[in-house]
Amino acid sequence: YVMGGLKARDPGTGTVIEMDAIQDIDLGFSYLISDQAALFFKTFNIIGKENQRYLNYSTRELQWLAGLSYSF
Repeated sequence: YVMGGLKARDPGTGTVIEMDAIQDIDLGFSYLISDQAALFFKTFNIIGKENQRYLNYSTRELQWLAGLSYSF
């Protein structure tokens, strides 16, 4: 996704700052082992760009998540 037009107020000076647009691409897949179990893998921010959604709070560059899900 792309999110632009972000603005923030600097708490020190009170001025409004125009922030850079956020560009984020995510990718994920699941592998069904059985009707009840599945493995999954997800990556976030494949571009690896450090973004700021909120002023002075940067996001992590490349993130991933892997696991096993099981249904009873």
